[in-house]
Amino acid sequence: MRKKDNLGFIPLRTVCTEQKTVIVSGIGRCGTTGMIRALHATGLPKTGKRTQGTQDDHLFGPHLGNHKYIKHQAKLHDEKHKLWGFKYPLIWQNADSLKCFRNPVVVLMVRDSFCIAYRSWKASAKTHNLSYWISQIHSWEKEMYDWAFHRTTVPVALVSYEKFLLRPVTVMRLTTEFLNMNFDAKCIDEINAEDQRYTRGMSFYRFSNDNDD
Repeated sequence: MRKKDNLGFIPLRTVCTEQKTVIVSGIGRCGTTGMIRALHATGLPKTGKRTQGTQDDHLFGPHLGNHKYIKHQAKLHDEKHKLWGFKYPLIWQNADSLKCFRNPVVVLMVRDSFCIAYRSWKASAKTHNLSYWISQIHSWEKEMYDWAFHRTTVPVALVSYEKFLLRPVTVMRLTTEFLNMNFDAKCIDEINAEDQRYTRGMSFYRFSNDNDD
């Protein structure tokens, strides 16, 4: 029997309450859109203002420096939902704003840094060379890991983008368990829809190996 491998999901500190705010974050181009769509499919309520494609939040994200505004909007959501959440990149650069949310929990998506750098280079129409993006991604990674391991007491889960694609059922079961949410298989459809460009060639491997034994 194959040994159970959960290296695609690493929880740092535990979640002890049903009332919480979930923030999905990462460097970018590392599966944050797929993750927030999957969590919405399991029942995580959405915020009111989002980019249609990437699901980046516009109600909170651009205003993280305005704590009075954030507290007001968060309170309105807290009154409606025990659990709700949003997606916004580089959340550790605005870590002070997390105190404005009720019991914040962060799901950090991580990915091979060269792949992120290459996609960023292509998306920027090559206005910067690839070595610039590799250096930039490494700098953000260092900030992210230092914050997650040493500079916050907020519950954090590190989720591997590669394992998220190859073993979506296992990773989503672990993620929803960490968040005290019920797993719903509908979330796998969202992952497939969001990342089909990258997973089409992996489908046989993924579904023949994605189990919990």
